[in-house]
Amino acid sequence: MPFWYVKQWNIPEQHYSFLALFSVICYILALFIIRCMIKKKSLDYLLKSAIYLVLGITMLSVLFFAFGLSGVFYLVLIMSLFAIVSGMIFPTANALLLDIFKDNAGIISAVSTTVLFLTAGLLAFIESKFNVLNFENLAVFLVIISSACFLSNYILIPCRRRQQIHNVYIEKLSFFNRLAIKLRIRFLSLIKAVTR
Repeated sequence: MPFWYVKQWNIPEQHYSFLALFSVICYILALFIIRCMIKKKSLDYLLKSAIYLVLGITMLSVLFFAFGLSGVFYLVLIMSLFAIVSGMIFPTANALLLDIFKDNAGIISAVSTTVLFLTAGLLAFIESKFNVLNFENLAVFLVIISSACFLSNYILIPCRRRQQIHNVYIEKLSFFNRLAIKLRIRFLSLIKAVTR
């Protein structure tokens, strides 16, 4: 993003940080919103809502391109809206991921953070290679990213449901194991009582 502002829009480096401030404030605001909403809604609902917001913001950027709207204001607006959605998706997705893999939470946390930073680096490299003076490139890029986000959600949801079914099976199995142990103990105590 700094590359767009400084190199393509010719905004001085000392002023770029003020434009990035909007995105940072929006991200922090989204973290507070999601913190309040987690108490009222399920994580699955919040993640789906945020992904639908991603699709809506992407459509907004496509509309900006279709109507020939471009400029720093529109770029800051789109990036701030994406910061809001990122602030909703990141903690929700991490919570869901850690909920699925409770036994390996440390490894999963490390892997998800590594994947996050590798993806961010790759996307930053790709972003720096195209021109956003018109919104065509940005709109195409956002369509690809939001489609990947949407599809990954529908790939991970069945995985989550399979894990929940597995957890229920394990709980039932452990119930039957406990029951079998109790029956064995009673049976052994009965045999001891009869043989005396």
